[in-house]
Amino acid sequence: MINKLCDGKIEFKKKRGADEINIYIELDPQHWYYFNYVNGFMQVMSSNNDFLTAISSLKPDKRENKTDKGKYTFNVSTSNKKTIFLRKFSTDSGDSGGN
Repeated sequence: MINKLCDGKIEFKKKRGADEINIYIELDPQHWYYFNYVNGFMQVMSSNNDFLTAISSLKPDKRENKTDKGKYTFNVSTSNKKTIFLRKFSTDSGDSGGN
C-alpha cells in the first residue's frame, strides 16, 4: 500500500455504443500513468518503461481474459492518446489544468 496523494484526471463518457473511461495519474511531471477503457479493451501508457515492457513482453493470449461477462484485453497505447486526453482539460471552461 502506498497511500500517496497525487494529481490526476478522470473522465467518464456515456456513449450510445459503449461507455468509456480515461484515467490519468501523475505522481510528478516525470512519473505518470494513463489508462483508457472501452468495450472490454484497456489501453495503457506510462513514463515507467519497466511497466510498459512488462505489458509488451506478454504474449497476446496472456493479455486477454475471458469472463462470463465477455472478453477483457489490455495493451500498450501511444503517448499521443494521453496528450489528446490532457489537452481537453487545458481548453475546457478556462481550466488551467489543475485538479
